[in-house]
Amino acid sequence: MLGILDLIEQPPTSRILGHVPHAAWSIVTQSESGAWHLEHYGLGAP
Repeated sequence: MLGILDLIEQPPTSRILGHVPHAAWSIVTQSESGAWHLEHYGLGAP
């Protein structure tokens, strides 16, 4: 989760993403401008 927070330019203490479900995964993409975007978060979690 720290890596995702860094990519979306949030501090490591940010709670913007809420709880990270066990064994969940996320999709992060990079645009042509070089900016990162969190497209999906917490996928595959029950």
